[in-house]
Amino acid sequence: MTMRPGSSKEDQSHDARRAKAEVQARRNQGESDLLHELRVHQIELEMQNEELRRVQLELEESRDRYIDLYEFAPVGYVTLSSSGHIESANMTLSSMLGFERAALLKLRFSALVLEASGDDWHRFMVAILNDQEDHHRTTDIRLRRRDEGTIEARLDCRRVPNAVHGAMVRVAITDITQVKQAEIALQASEKRYSLLAASTFEGIVISAKGRIVDVNERLVEMIGFPRAELIGRPVAELISDEDYDRVMDNIHRGDESHIEHGMVRKDGSRIEVEAHGQPFSDNGRAFRLTALRDITARREDEAAARIALHMEHLRNLAIEATLSEERERHSIAKDLHDGLGQTLHLARFKLDRLVKTLPQELPAATLVHELIGLLSEASGEVRSLTSKLSPPALKDLGLVPAISWLADEMGRRHELQVVVEDDGVPKPLTEGQSTLLFRAVRELVINIAKHAGVGAARIGLRVCNSRLIITVADKGVGFTDWRATLEARRGFGLSSVRERITFLKGAMDIQTRTGEGTTVVLEMPLDSMPTEMQP
Repeated sequence: MTMRPGSSKEDQSHDARRAKAEVQARRNQGESDLLHELRVHQIELEMQNEELRRVQLELEESRDRYIDLYEFAPVGYVTLSSSGHIESANMTLSSMLGFERAALLKLRFSALVLEASGDDWHRFMVAILNDQEDHHRTTDIRLRRRDEGTIEARLDCRRVPNAVHGAMVRVAITDITQVKQAEIALQASEKRYSLLAASTFEGIVISAKGRIVDVNERLVEMIGFPRAELIGRPVAELISDEDYDRVMDNIHRGDESHIEHGMVRKDGSRIEVEAHGQPFSDNGRAFRLTALRDITARREDEAAARIALHMEHLRNLAIEATLSEERERHSIAKDLHDGLGQTLHLARFKLDRLVKTLPQELPAATLVHELIGLLSEASGEVRSLTSKLSPPALKDLGLVPAISWLADEMGRRHELQVVVEDDGVPKPLTEGQSTLLFRAVRELVINIAKHAGVGAARIGLRVCNSRLIITVADKGVGFTDWRATLEARRGFGLSSVRERITFLKGAMDIQTRTGEGTTVVLEMPLDSMPTEMQP
């Protein structure tokens, strides 16, 4: 500090103190400013430190979240080196395979692959490591568990570059065992459905909007169209004309239905089917499933049953007609025997008494003798007519004795020697059967006497398989076409007999040749016969 000349010491001392005070003030100001700056820096550092702590916490939370997501993800994560060793694995993979994570690390991943899939896995790893264009690939493979079990796994793999290893493969492993099992179950179900559709007795049609979508083989067999010709074909083209409106109206209503109708085969023929249709939907699309059963045979059986019922009715009518005719014949025969027969017998008796009272030389006695002879002939004719109308042996003794009586009558009246051969087995027949067979045999032997040109014939009766077989044979002239003769309803009177025998479930066959004779075979089921009596 410079001292002013002429100033007193006090002044100088005062100046010195003031200068010192100024210096101290300036020093204090500098320290204050420095302290302020230091405090500002401290606050900034504290704020930065707080931000760092906040960021650190966020990083830690993010890391924890990543670790949680990585470790407990629903899929297993594994990182493989280019040599195939496991560099890292998450807890999910450890749990999935049953290995401790430490045991997995540095293990070759191929050690977890089943031996049967080893080659496939090796080729897959080579491909993903060497393909420069496609860094991402997916494959399904079977992995082994520590407990000797296996899982079906889907591996989503991505190749990533690495400064140390050159390339690494990150793999996301999804357990698809249940999916595979569901696929196998679905395939088995589809196989069962296909087998069921193929082996069922019913034809199956799946249609949409009136057109065929699918059919089974049974339907192909039923209507004769190849499967390729049926797919896409309108259902209406297969419906018979007379049932078209009814069936199509039923389809258009879209309800479950049960209907019987006709269908047209490829060859134009018609079959009858029983159809059960039911609507269903698949992926929002409406379909109709129809099961078709061929009932043509059933319809034919029903028609045959109606015909059989009608035939049975006709058979009963034939039996009733035969029995009615036989009753009428018996009534007429009885009336002839009891009425005209008795009258003739009484007239002859009285004439016998009269002739005894007359001298025999008188012409009247001669005339009475002639009248007695005529009455005797008339009585014989009445007895013969009575026997023809209703043979007593048939009603009283049965068929075989009646035929034996017939043989005797043919020898006495027509000089035809008839031999009757019976096997001696009981022949239970109804009254209608016995009557019809007797008339048939009588017609045959009378025909032999009139047309065969022989003096002998043979009648055989035997039982075989609960059926009575009667054979009437001769060695006469025979004839050519016996069927045409019967169909023209000429000769023998056998056309109506043949019809009636057929109505009674019997049969008649004729074997003949010109110049070699004729054999007629009559068959009739026996009414009832104990087993021990059957031959």
